Amino acid sequence: MAHLSLVPQLAVMRGACAWTSCGTNDKCAISEGLGATRTFNYRDPEFTASLQAATDTGVQVILDLSGLRYFNTNLKLVAEGGRIVYLSSAGGSIPVDGAAFMARQVWTTSSRLRPLTRAHKARMAADMAASKWLDLKAFKLLVDSEFPLVEAARAHQRMESGEHAGKILLAVSAPPPTLLTHPKSD
Repeated sequence: MAHLSLVPQLAVMRGACAWTSCGTNDKCAISEGLGATRTFNYRDPEFTASLQAATDTGVQVILDLSGLRYFNTNLKLVAEGGRIVYLSSAGGSIPVDGAAFMARQVWTTSSRLRPLTRAHKARMAADMAASKWLDLKAFKLLVDSEFPLVEAARAHQRMESGEHAGKILLAVSAPPPTLLTHPKSD
């Protein structure tokens, strides 16, 4: 399972079956339009039961961008020996169902890009761009809206509302040219 983003497209490019979870039915439709094999609305009271019914053995890999708040739900959905990858620390600490964790023999890992150095991120980007299996031109980038930089607060409100589907862009215009004057030299 993955979030509405480029990740489902990447998974499908690699031959995987990509299921996504979104917070509205409209976003589920958008995710399927971007290539997700199947989507589930995580706000649906039957979300966990619906997903469990859709697979006999559970989900092999769960990529969770929402943080630890769904840890115990993920344990119910992951296949035995499956993997859960966390890309956010939102949600803080939570009580873990240790028995479920041990019984499922689940692998968990996490990664955060933000604290990495720019040089490290640049190397990662270069490696991705050089990959023979990754066709960057095949990705569909979904843009929700664009705001001028001076309206960054309004763009942030849009993001916080959860109503957006896709990236919210801030338009930065080039600064006006600066005229430099030098004193005449004699």
